[in-house]
Amino acid sequence: MARAPHVPVLQRTQTIDQPPGKVFHAIVTLEEFPAWNPTVKRAEKLSAGAPREGSRYAFWVRGFGRTEQTLEEFRTNERVRIVPHSPKFSGGHRFTLRASGQSTIVDHELELRPRGWMKLMTPMLGPLMRKNLADTANALKRHLEGSRTA
Repeated sequence: MARAPHVPVLQRTQTIDQPPGKVFHAIVTLEEFPAWNPTVKRAEKLSAGAPREGSRYAFWVRGFGRTEQTLEEFRTNERVRIVPHSPKFSGGHRFTLRASGQSTIVDHELELRPRGWMKLMTPMLGPLMRKNLADTANALKRHLEGSRTA
């Protein structure tokens, strides 16, 4: 039996010239993603209160439509994972933050595992994931540093 091609876990590290608290706040305030993240066309907060472990959101993601998301692995100013809940795919985007002087080193880890008929899209997911990760990381840097280049 032939195995389906494996979709890799993509990693990227960047330095953002802002403290971890400001970077973390931008990452966990998902309802503001459409203002700066080119992959998210619309976002809606589904749970009440400040962002925390288990907070729920709906994203309308370029190329994927509406997907519910939760915040997991929530450690303030250190780590969070945005996890999609979809019959089409599983995975998530993990952000790990480390202070470096007045800046923050952000380690990104993006994983997208197709389910059902979406498995047919596996060969195309690698390039799409790489573009999505680069677009998100570059946009986060621009958003937090102002008009400086990413």
